[in-house]
Amino acid sequence: INMTDNYKVPTTIDEMINKPIESGYLLAFCESQYSSENMRYVIEIDRYIDYFLVDNTNWDKEISYRQIDKNIGLDKLSDAVVIPRKGEDLIIGGEQEWPSGIISRQSVVDHIIKIWNYFISSDATTQICIPSKVLVNTINRLRYLHIYGKDVFNETLIDPMKTLNSDVLPRFLHSEIYSEMVQRMSKLYPLPTAHEFNIELPKNSIVIDWPEEKLTVENFRKLTWYDLLQDRYLFNHFLKYTQSIVSSENLLCARYIVIYMSLWEDNKYVDISSNLLEYVMCNGSYSNDTIVNTLTSG
Repeated sequence: INMTDNYKVPTTIDEMINKPIESGYLLAFCESQYSSENMRYVIEIDRYIDYFLVDNTNWDKEISYRQIDKNIGLDKLSDAVVIPRKGEDLIIGGEQEWPSGIISRQSVVDHIIKIWNYFISSDATTQICIPSKVLVNTINRLRYLHIYGKDVFNETLIDPMKTLNSDVLPRFLHSEIYSEMVQRMSKLYPLPTAHEFNIELPKNSIVIDWPEEKLTVENFRKLTWYDLLQDRYLFNHFLKYTQSIVSSENLLCARYIVIYMSLWEDNKYVDISSNLLEYVMCNGSYSNDTIVNTLTSG
């Protein structure tokens, strides 16, 4: 294991893709080389897969997409399919058979259309190179979206990942951007513990001064998420609730970002940005591990 102090230095594409900070450095390198399409595509498919983390009961994780191909007879389906120029023209199945009551099928379909239009369509400005046979297979798999779920794009990742591993990665590992990443990340480790996880709470409240007649459910529903993050009364109560169910990490992260934004204009954001890295974004950090564990445990 390549370690710098307590930081495990990533040396493979798979390691970097799943780490938010390291994948950002790799993307920056790709953009500097004018070849970021494959990296952006892999990241976007990773985001697509994230939709399915909140429901691990309705899709069999033990069955690969290749096994599903055999089960539905993908090789017997017609190759004479029209490859649509617009994602909106894709035939996406599973509307009646959608197995999850947790994951919105429409949200998944909308993301599929976005992926198609941005990366796969012949009109895409950031089109990636995917073999025609793989495109045909993917179009046919989309008809069985309710069965493939998160794995519907798996075959389209093969060529982009090969390019990243064989061409981009060797150059990245010898680049100044990679050296900067390792140096900066090493300074963040060892990471702070949960007991050191403190945050500045909002100082003001708009609802605390509301007259009694305004304290209605309808008025509270008009408040935005941003209002909640800046309101001392609402934020404290919501924080206590999320802590009681051991699920306060996203709320605290959002509060950190609000503070960061408020300090940006005064150039006082350095300390809070370091806290964001240490507590929230680094793999192995208190919030990052807890968020991942919560998602994967359903």
